[in-house]
Amino acid sequence: MKKVMLLGFLLFPILFSGCNIKSISINQSKTNFIAYYSSIENALITYELEIYECFNPNIENNNYSFIRDFVIDISSISKIEIRLYNESNRERYSINYINTLSNTEDVNENIIISLFVELVNIVSGEKITENYCKDFLEAPEEKYPASSHGFQKLNGEIISKIRRLNFLEDWSIEYYLSKDLTETLGMGGLTK
Repeated sequence: MKKVMLLGFLLFPILFSGCNIKSISINQSKTNFIAYYSSIENALITYELEIYECFNPNIENNNYSFIRDFVIDISSISKIEIRLYNESNRERYSINYINTLSNTEDVNENIIISLFVELVNIVSGEKITENYCKDFLEAPEEKYPASSHGFQKLNGEIISKIRRLNFLEDWSIEYYLSKDLTETLGMGGLTK
């Protein structure tokens, strides 16, 4: 009995470490988003890229208390879309690296992994490494099938994979290759 109680006592903090989610006011998010934007802007200097804030009137933000969208144009076929938002006093982000390919042989070839990882690590409460990202991209779809998380290939995706980074699914990394040869590497979850 003592062993069971000791095991429970040791596992309790591990299982519920993700439950320590702080409530963040909209005003605090506004301040945080300015800091994230500034850090992203500084990181892009190395890559000789610029970030632009964009407004999308088609977004229905009924679920969001506060939202900011940004775009980084990398080339004529590549861009990164960043969304920072406060939803019910929980600060979240999504970063999507989008490439339009000319054929399936170009899969993963145009992704600047170091840039993606650097941007994720600026805003994410969960850090990733370049090796982690490469391993995910190179893994077969069967290893991280999106279907195991309730997603189906409804729009003719050629590849669809997702990996959750923790038990409570606070963060995920995703990769999709659509039938029109648009590939998307994305990561989203709670901010720092």
